[in-house]
Amino acid sequence: MNADVLSDRDRASNEALKAARLERAWTQAETARELTKLARAHVTRQMVSDWERGQLPSLVYQRLLARLYGRARARLGFGVTEPDVEGPSAVREDELSIAADPLAGTHQVDLHLLDDLHAVISRYAEQWGTVAPRSLLPAVWGHLGTLRRLLNGNQAPGLRQHVYVLTAETAALAGWLAHLLDNRGDAYTHWTFARDVARQAGEGPLLAHALVATSALYSNVRRAHDPKRSDAAMTLLGAADTAAGLRSSPVLRSWLLARRGEEHAVKGDAHASARDFEEAARVQATAAEPGIGVLRHWDEARLTTWRAHCLVRLGAVTEGIALLDGVLARMHEPRLYDRSRALVELAAAHAQRGRDGVEPACALLTAAAPLAGRAGRSHTSSASGPSGSD
Repeated sequence: MNADVLSDRDRASNEALKAARLERAWTQAETARELTKLARAHVTRQMVSDWERGQLPSLVYQRLLARLYGRARARLGFGVTEPDVEGPSAVREDELSIAADPLAGTHQVDLHLLDDLHAVISRYAEQWGTVAPRSLLPAVWGHLGTLRRLLNGNQAPGLRQHVYVLTAETAALAGWLAHLLDNRGDAYTHWTFARDVARQAGEGPLLAHALVATSALYSNVRRAHDPKRSDAAMTLLGAADTAAGLRSSPVLRSWLLARRGEEHAVKGDAHASARDFEEAARVQATAAEPGIGVLRHWDEARLTTWRAHCLVRLGAVTEGIALLDGVLARMHEPRLYDRSRALVELAAAHAQRGRDGVEPACALLTAAAPLAGRAGRSHTSSASGPSGSD
């Protein structure tokens, strides 16, 4: 029988492709939307369904699926007869796993080079939240490419550890920038890579950061409640709690607790949410210095904004409005992400007041729009990033 006319009954389903989607707790429609963003062409739920039932997508769509799921085409059930094209958007299996010997290669590293690289990534990370992500991402990609090459270099064991740490930090930052641009496929790929490198390096706090970050992709904070997604997010947060250990900073611990408080609020558990936010505030108050990298601006203002959102979600609208009014009164103008999120959250809270809230809600959204535009946000809704912005 001609392969082109195989019926659905005759064609073997692609279980590997389906498993990759279910691992992210995505529906076929959500997968189609993510592919549409990558392809800049319309992808339908039926196309995704046909591929999972065994219809072979074109090479272009195979590569897009590999990028979306962060896996080589062969691992998605496609018979690969030619190598994937190299490039900044191509996904190679060896970029997502560091099982190979990292000392193979000829790249040389010394402490001065690592210090320079650390200074560069620190500057990038500190600009996160104040500079449009589209402006930062190309430079971060280039930096990450350099570090990936260094991972394969022949360096002393002590220096190799530094390379691992810098690579994991840079991959995590690239994930956050992709997340801000609403590119969940690239965010997942970068955070998976960060987790792999952090594990190899034995860096629990870095691993915890990547796990908390990944939990944002499963969060129901901005979607209808799905128990499977919520369970996946809570599992990742539990793993992050274990990985963080006693070495974790108060800022990381506060952020982790706030993320868990969000998930409890989504489930409607006001008591558990309040408990986590109270503990997050207590831990945050013990921080002797700001957080590192993208958590540099995780502070009382961001924590309070998250807490206010959860209160409003749980029905405590008046209390949430009062908290947000206070946050905005204290917040500095340069914090574009934080101000735009707080304004959007306050608008959403006023909208729940019925007719009396329509006028202030519209005024707040009007004020938020130019801030979001200057910050380069893909839209003005919020999500579970360290700045709460998406």
